[in-house]
Amino acid sequence: MDDILIIYQATLLVLKNFLPAVIFAVFGLAYIYLDEKRDKHKKRKRSI
Repeated sequence: MDDILIIYQATLLVLKNFLPAVIFAVFGLAYIYLDEKRDKHKKRKRSI
């Protein structure tokens, strides 16, 4: 029973520490992607 408790506590610790970082990374990359996509459309409209 102690082994399962240690694994459970380690899993909770990893989720508590790294899950917010993963969420911020995903939203950051999505923001950069949308910003670059928006910038390309502006450049395309100017050149026409």
